[in-house]
Amino acid sequence: MFDHLDIGVSDLDASRRFYTFALGEPRDEGEWLEFGDFGITPVDDDHPVTRRLHVGFGVESREAVDAWRERLVGAGYAGDGEPGPRPEYTESYYGGFILDPDR
Repeated sequence: MFDHLDIGVSDLDASRRFYTFALGEPRDEGEWLEFGDFGITPVDDDHPVTRRLHVGFGVESREAVDAWRERLVGAGYAGDGEPGPRPEYTESYYGGFILDPDR
């Protein structure tokens, strides 16, 4: 179990736009933005760019997954997997994937 997750981003403004569009308005602490239990912080000596991390955000239905992914792809963000069943996770898992600005 975890309490929160923060990632280091190379371009705070680009990541702010992406995650605000994807997740809604953050709590803004200046150089750190919090979207519930998920946060972003700019790269510095103590916070390198986060790489090779897969984070799943839950929604209420398959239709919501489809709509969320379509909205982000329509805004020009890169898709990384069409919406659909993902039985390799669980029998009922359904997801669609998007890459953030740091990919």
